[in-house]
Amino acid sequence: MSKSRTTAASSAAPAFTSKRRNWVTGKGLAEELDLDRSTIYRWIDRGWLVAYHVGGQLRIDRADLDGVIARRVQPGELRGA
Repeated sequence: MSKSRTTAASSAAPAFTSKRRNWVTGKGLAEELDLDRSTIYRWIDRGWLVAYHVGGQLRIDRADLDGVIARRVQPGELRGA
């Protein structure tokens, strides 16, 4: 199992409490950012965004999303992307 697809049952998974985390689904995040859902899943698959399986859905912590949004593109990085 990859780190980006950690399950709630995994020993590496954090404690899930709504008081400590602001969760969003992949679909909800795609709608909010006006992106295709496949873009969100690609970010997860590439390890840029961490997601967890919770209740049969992927959940993303908004704090993890901040890291993706803040990621600066380096010169030459887009070649071959």
